[in-house]
Amino acid sequence: MAGAGAYDLAGPMARKTGEAATGIRRLLSAEGPPPALAAPLVAAVRALDPAGRRYPGSPELARSRLRPGDRLVLVELHPSDHADLDLEARYAGCEGVEVRREDGLRLLARSLPPPGRRALVLIDPAYELEREETVLVAALGRALARQPSAVYLLWYPVLERARTEAFLAALAEAGLGRALRVELGRLPDGAARGLTASGMVIANAPRGLDRWFARELPILAAVLGAEGACRVERLPGRPAPRRPRSPVPALVSGAQR
Repeated sequence: MAGAGAYDLAGPMARKTGEAATGIRRLLSAEGPPPALAAPLVAAVRALDPAGRRYPGSPELARSRLRPGDRLVLVELHPSDHADLDLEARYAGCEGVEVRREDGLRLLARSLPPPGRRALVLIDPAYELEREETVLVAALGRALARQPSAVYLLWYPVLERARTEAFLAALAEAGLGRALRVELGRLPDGAARGLTASGMVIANAPRGLDRWFARELPILAAVLGAEGACRVERLPGRPAPRRPRSPVPALVSGAQR
């Protein structure tokens, strides 16, 4: 689910979708400073390639934000994307970065909680497999049961509005009630085949993030020329209950039991 470390915006896949032309290309060519919501991304793109030909994927964006002592685990099952992660020289020997070729959803729950008991989990699926939404809901339910206090970020596409709303309702039932939902519509619902909008579900979002998104998202949408709706709202229902903290394990002769 980590995806590739970087993408060629002049490559066959980028040319096929044309998404860069209505997204990052507009941000790079816009007059004046970029919108606050996109400023870190624009800076990261220019740092990777001043010509704007290469685009940093989620792994590169996350790696660039690591602080001393942070740990980044990149999980990708797709052969070509995993090979790209391994071949990128910037990850070889990079302190705190681990790359795994596994099913990220199967690995998720058993990886939580991490040693430091604080975690931010980014889930960026392709949504290409049958029943992928059902698998996602189950995986997030298990993860929440293991560590309800982690921050979870889940990207989702809008291809069919009814299907998207059913998926989000299922997430709320699985324990993501009151999670923040942020969505930007490129086109109005039903205006075209394919992707018309995309969004993020953020569980345990930092306080005030909803107000910031509500202020900044319309500014970004205007620069991108987006014609669909902007949404900043909470999923219905209640969040997963938090378990009481376990007592600190006893130490015997300097080693944990």
